[in-house]
Amino acid sequence: MSMSDHPYIELPPLCDRHAARLVKETGYGPNDTWRALMIATQIALFQAATVTPSVQRKLKGKIEGMTDLGCLACRLPGRFQKIIQTAKGRDLGEIKKLGEGWIKQ
Repeated sequence: MSMSDHPYIELPPLCDRHAARLVKETGYGPNDTWRALMIATQIALFQAATVTPSVQRKLKGKIEGMTDLGCLACRLPGRFQKIIQTAKGRDLGEIKKLGEGWIKQ
């Protein structure tokens, strides 16, 4: 199977409001790994989105349409809040575990 046989999936960025809220509420500063925090958050939100029935209906099996959904924090505010709470512990691995847990459920 070649790479062209797989859909190209681009993660939608967080909107400015949610990006700022994530960094501010978790206490990350300019010298912290805030970019890694953003990426981990986007991945966890992507994982949450893939198992959310309303998102599945909207995408109609076309996961490559994920960017059309816009900010996933806007779409999944409860999951985003859980990520913020987890991120306050400053262990990005915990965000990874959170996203993986949503997939396993």
